[in-house]
Order: sequence, then structure tokens, then C-alpha cells
Amino acid sequence: VTAGLVLTPSTGLLTFENGTMTSLTIALSSPPTGDVTLKLDSSDPSEGTVSPPNVTFTPLNWMAPQVISVTGVDDDRADGNQPYLVVPTIETSADQDYAKLDPPNAEVTNIDDDSPGITLMPTTGLMTREDLTSATFTVVLNSKPSGTVAFDVTSSRPEEGVASPATLQFSEENWNG
Repeated sequence: VTAGLVLTPSTGLLTFENGTMTSLTIALSSPPTGDVTLKLDSSDPSEGTVSPPNVTFTPLNWMAPQVISVTGVDDDRADGNQPYLVVPTIETSADQDYAKLDPPNAEVTNIDDDSPGITLMPTTGLMTREDLTSATFTVVLNSKPSGTVAFDVTSSRPEEGVASPATLQFSEENWNG
């Protein structure tokens, strides 16, 4: 019997940026002659994490599936749904056939919960007056940009009020406040 690893499921796994997790099971396909320890990693820890970091199979429990949790990570970017892998590797093995094994990966997609946009919140009043009373607003981006975002701020009725400053600029550092 050939040494192998069974991941169930191995494709179609979904995690979510809000921290929702999914799981898969992992088992050996044949009895080892000694203990086999697998290290479990994420190909992109900024999108998803894997727990536990290791599982050990013995000649007695080799066919009992062990549950692996995969948790989505929130990245504050509107970057779309991101694929990544659960990557098992043989960390130690007393069985030479398993020691040489290159285990298959499980395919996961982290579902994005960010969207581009701006939020405008009044901080003082909603009206201006001819006595020069002004209205003040806070402006933030809804998600972290991948570069600089700048836009002009204008009044729809400049004879009634002028926007200042005339340009707002956001970066990865100041996008949300």
C-alpha cells in the first residue's frame, strides 16, 4: 500500500474576513510503520490561518481523520476574494515512505468583506449661515487603499458656501481617520 494523505475536502473551502472558520479533515491513506507528524501552514497568513499547527498519526490512529480549522483574516482592503492553500508537510516520520511524501494542499478562498467608498460624517452643524458659521465634516475611506487616493471637494452652490480644503488626500496610513 502506498503512503498518502487524504484531505477532505481538498477544494472549495471558504473562509470569511469576519473571522468565520471552516474545517477539513486529514488522515493517512495507509498504516505507517512509525509515527508521522505533519506541519500545517497557510500559504498566505494575511488571508487565513491554520490550527492546530501540527498533527501526529501513529500506526494505531492513522485512519482516524483529524480536524483542521482554517480561519479567515480581515485585511481592511477591498481586494476581492483571495485564494490561498492549507499546506501540509511531513515534519518527522519514522516511516521512510511517509518521510519522502509530498502531501497535497487544500484550496481555500477568503471572502472579502471590504468595499471601496467614502463615509462623510458631520462633526458640527449641517447648515452654514451668512454670519460665517460653518459646517464641519469628517471624511474617511471605507477600506484601505493600495496607494494614494485624492479627490477635489467643491460646493454645489459656491455663492452660498465654499469647501475648504479644496482637495482631500488619503494614504494607507490615514485612510480611516
